[in-house]
Amino acid sequence: MMPISTQRDEQPQLNMTPMIDIVFLIIIFFMVGTKFTELERKIGLQVPEVSDVAAMTPAPEKRVVNVYRDGQITLDRQEVSLLELVSR
Repeated sequence: MMPISTQRDEQPQLNMTPMIDIVFLIIIFFMVGTKFTELERKIGLQVPEVSDVAAMTPAPEKRVVNVYRDGQITLDRQEVSLLELVSR
């Protein structure tokens, strides 16, 4: 009979190398990003000046005009003639 060889159970290990790589990449990303924002602040820009704007007028009231089959015309639920409608 052959002796059965048993393998030693190895403890699982956490490989830290990929995590350290990612941390360094993130640090480099933010360092480069802050350099660009510093350069953007130093750019001299001529921004156009804003002039005063006239006050806005309120929107006109909404009016409802109904024309029925029999020729009756109503404006805001009040019966009116065609001439009255044009004048208002």
